[in-house]
Amino acid sequence: MLMTTERETLTVQAAAPRLLRSAQVRAMVGDPSDVTLWRWVKLGRFPAPDHVINRRNLWQEATVRAWLDANRRAA
Repeated sequence: MLMTTERETLTVQAAAPRLLRSAQVRAMVGDPSDVTLWRWVKLGRFPAPDHVINRRNLWQEATVRAWLDANRRAA
């Protein structure tokens, strides 16, 4: 039976950040439309995607959470 330690698990998680699709990001930030999300990106109100893979825009979960935290503090 393969056993992993907590330290090994944390190392793997740190090495491979969780990537979120547009729909997942929108659900986290209050479910704006796609157009609104892109308008925010264009205006600098929301971070641009961290990755584009196969024409899919992907954000790192940490990026979105940091934006949420910053906006909660500002409110």
